Amino acid sequence: MIKIHCIAGLLVFQAAAWAGNSVVETELVTDSLKTLPHGEKIQISTADRSFIAVLDEDRSQSTEGGVILLPEAGHGPTTQTVIGPLRDYLPDHGWTTLSLQLPVLEPEARLTEYWKLLPEAGKRVTAAVNWWKQKGVKNIVLLGYGWGGLVAATYLAGRPDEAIRAAVFISSGWPPERSKETKERLTKINVPVLDISAQRDNPEVLDTRLDRRLIFKGKKGYRQFSVSATGHDYLARSRFLAKRVLGWLRQVAPGVTLVNSD
Repeated sequence: MIKIHCIAGLLVFQAAAWAGNSVVETELVTDSLKTLPHGEKIQISTADRSFIAVLDEDRSQSTEGGVILLPEAGHGPTTQTVIGPLRDYLPDHGWTTLSLQLPVLEPEARLTEYWKLLPEAGKRVTAAVNWWKQKGVKNIVLLGYGWGGLVAATYLAGRPDEAIRAAVFISSGWPPERSKETKERLTKINVPVLDISAQRDNPEVLDTRLDRRLIFKGKKGYRQFSVSATGHDYLARSRFLAKRVLGWLRQVAPGVTLVNSD
């Protein structure tokens, strides 16, 4: 089992200007952590602020590595939509998960407005990757749901890292006005990618499915599939989704995790 010692603490917001809504984020995190049946709350710091993540350690006898979970826009680290079932399932099969609280906007904000949060979200991914590497984890996967997938793509396009072995994008599309910049980012990704969408997904996901397939065509490890009989929230198909993710991870990111002894 991966042994990682955590830094416990409350969410701390430093007095630095940023694009997200810190009040909304504080309320979201507070609500998310009222009931935490499993996992451990930790605090991770970027250069100018701190944020909360939830760690679920590997509960099996065969350590594989770590998955950084990036939720949909406006969701918390313990959201039960897509992220929760993955936190339940993957640690039973060798993978430790670290679910991040990404920056948020007001509840009524449109998805297109979240583009301005990509730099701040990228800082959090960087901090989480570095935090895990300092603990000796060398086999890391980025898994993003919805906007979280775009956060992962932006990170991967900007900074190749040998510790990042693969990426999973679940229902991660984009609006027409963001097409050019998003495609440019995706073309720069060189790790294996699992690209998942739902049969009845949101229009921006379904309308860009062919674009993603063409961008990644021929790249090693790329796989695209659709989950039938469900929509963007994957209700009633979440366990099937988790099983498909696990099966693919076993193929493209076999466990090579190294852990320090402290």
